[in-house]
Amino acid sequence: MAAILLDGHTSWEMNRTEEGHREYTIVHRVRALSGDGPAIVATTPGLPLIGSLWLVDNDVDLWAFCWPNMRVRPDKTEQPNTTWTVEQLFSTKPLRRCQDTEIEDPLLEPQAIRGSTIKENTLEGVPLEDRNGDVIQSISFEPIEGLSFDASRPQVTIGQNVGTLELGLITSMIDTVNDDVLWGLPARKIKLSDISWSRKVFGTCGFYYTRAFTFEIKNTELGFDEKWREKGSKLLRKDGTLTEPDDWEIATDLKGDIDGEKLITPAGGRAAGDGDEGIRDIEYYSESNFLLLGIPTVIGL
Repeated sequence: MAAILLDGHTSWEMNRTEEGHREYTIVHRVRALSGDGPAIVATTPGLPLIGSLWLVDNDVDLWAFCWPNMRVRPDKTEQPNTTWTVEQLFSTKPLRRCQDTEIEDPLLEPQAIRGSTIKENTLEGVPLEDRNGDVIQSISFEPIEGLSFDASRPQVTIGQNVGTLELGLITSMIDTVNDDVLWGLPARKIKLSDISWSRKVFGTCGFYYTRAFTFEIKNTELGFDEKWREKGSKLLRKDGTLTEPDDWEIATDLKGDIDGEKLITPAGGRAAGDGDEGIRDIEYYSESNFLLLGIPTVIGL
């Protein structure tokens, strides 16, 4: 026969601590076999379970819950015993668990990672494509004026506690992009756009630094690079050299008037139309190994 809970509780009381928390002690009696011990009695069906609220008869305290604390005592100590007294604690004080242990050394705290998005719109004059990859244009194959869509992009902020600020290292990386694959993204798709830091006091005479890095993510074909359609007001003169500045002359029309800015072919001549001009990639931002900052190699997997 399993241990059984005798009807009702035999005693209950409440104590209020100096912090203002309420502590309740409730006592039940249990009947078991003569060979049963406290381990069996502690698992008697009907006893309050850890975490259950204080709902006893008409008495209610929804802020108090059952703690693991339990005392199991036999009613008879020098002869075969079949009845037991069980005391349990309810309290409004938060239960301290292993995962709630405070880290006393701030340098041992894990890095804080959070994400957000930067709200932007598509740029005016830049050709747009719909979700199927088709260029958005009028029936006459001309750009549609005044059309704009959201073009938001994500950003990641990483906070650290460090013993040494490394000001020279972190400032050298501002407005640079990743030099290799990072967080599952190819090179030049992640840019360090903002750095903040402050000095903190630890204990009475110790110092450490908190620093935060904000990375922008632009996971498009070019990332943070740009494509440039070659155009200008000069054309390469006949037999001129592309790399020689003096071989470029102001372009004029048939009347000898300055022709203004026009598209230019890769060879330095006037482009016949769209698609004939030279196009080159512009890589403005330098590259950095952001792992030297001690940031996580993986996020969100």
